[in-house]
Amino acid sequence: LGSSAIASGIDDTTRARSETVYVPTYSHVHTHQKVRQALASTLVVHNVDPKVAITLISVRYHDRDGKLVRHFLTDPTILQPFQSSSYLTQISETEGGVGANYIVEWRAAECALPPVIEAVMIGGSGTHGISFTTSGRVIARDGGGACE
Repeated sequence: LGSSAIASGIDDTTRARSETVYVPTYSHVHTHQKVRQALASTLVVHNVDPKVAITLISVRYHDRDGKLVRHFLTDPTILQPFQSSSYLTQISETEGGVGANYIVEWRAAECALPPVIEAVMIGGSGTHGISFTTSGRVIARDGGGACE
């Protein structure tokens, strides 16, 4: 099991028909007392099911207080097997703060392996840089009663 599955108690190889996934992200981190390093973040959703397409219903970005900052999708987006989709929060957008997050909702017409959903943060100045990733955590799942 992946670390997100262990933390949530949900097996990340369990097929499902839909999920809501929480992905932590950061518009900046503190490097010293009162010193911030601005970060860009890229959310990436990978459809890892070799046979089943999934549909992204919603990709939302919330600030550290839970306030909705942006909807990324105007229409659902279909990801074919092994296809991925990415969403950028630019380094100049600082309102998310430490503790910002993405909420991703997906569904499939039939039982599918859950997508891998991660955020990559990167920033720096001069010759110093910082980068790291975070993984999504399932906060709601619908197996449709027949997924195994």
